[in-house]
Amino acid sequence: LQARIYLATKATPSSVKIHTRSLTTNPQLDRSPSVESILEYSQLQPYVHDVLITVRHGSTRSHCRAFLKRHKHLPTNTTLGIQGDLVIMRVASKNRQSVVNMRLSDSKLADFVVKK
Repeated sequence: LQARIYLATKATPSSVKIHTRSLTTNPQLDRSPSVESILEYSQLQPYVHDVLITVRHGSTRSHCRAFLKRHKHLPTNTTLGIQGDLVIMRVASKNRQSVVNMRLSDSKLADFVVKK
């Protein structure tokens, strides 16, 4: 699936493909991303935090999930102002525990979320 990544070692975000795991072929059930495989410094900080984010614009709401690593010895992410990396993924409309492929407009939403 497509996601937006903000690496501490790079000045600009980029799109990246992330493999997912699912215990079933039903797309409405949980699809878990393997973000550990693309985030850097896994030996220093193996844990990945997961946050559900809701953005309201007018009468509609958009949901995304942020996956991040934070550690005082990770390099400073100049985009975020924290120590570590961040991945933003789009949440499925019928199951907020599952993620789906990002659309082009979702990259703009991810950049907006990071700035706030």
